[in-house]
Amino acid sequence: EWGKSNHDPAVAELKSKYNLDPVLDLSMARGSADSTPQVLKLRAAAPDVIIAILYPAELAIFERDAYKYGLHVAVIGNQAISIEDTRNRAGGLPVVRNLYVYYPLAAPADDPSMAKWKAISEKYFPDMRVETGSMLGMGGAVAMVDALKRAGRNLTGQKLIDALNQTHELDTGVLGSPISFTPEDHAGVKGGQFITYEGDKLALVKQLQPK
Repeated sequence: EWGKSNHDPAVAELKSKYNLDPVLDLSMARGSADSTPQVLKLRAAAPDVIIAILYPAELAIFERDAYKYGLHVAVIGNQAISIEDTRNRAGGLPVVRNLYVYYPLAAPADDPSMAKWKAISEKYFPDMRVETGSMLGMGGAVAMVDALKRAGRNLTGQKLIDALNQTHELDTGVLGSPISFTPEDHAGVKGGQFITYEGDKLALVKQLQPK
């Protein structure tokens, strides 16, 4: 159901906005240890790009097998994926050179501008490797603290809700897009970019504005 809830809107958007249909529409069972059948079908179909809506373990298996069988096509992964974790699971940097992952943070996790957030993670979770997933919740925490301050003393649940609903273009410093809420719209982050490897370093692929 999780995969379907991401897959169906993506296919619909490609059709309605770009008049594109998938040349293949494949599934991979949760817990699969091999994706050879899917990879070979995709290789035969020669797609321009693959949208992989998969859990982390299954994406790593897919990337491993795609590399093994010479399927060197750009793969777009969803926000649930950490590109660093996928690299480690799949077998190293060469395996994920064609992987692009939606990325909500302001900069790669190892960028100097993220040092403040990295230090927070290291302080409270010293045994955890710092990567993309370590910081995903920090933007929401900043938004919550901001709303609590604006709600003031004698806090009630309704005061907090009202303050959150008045959050507008809040720059958290950790997310690459500001947070805005209204009473009708609670999807706070509306933007983002992609992250991939350029050489042996992570780099952001900025969203291009249409001309």
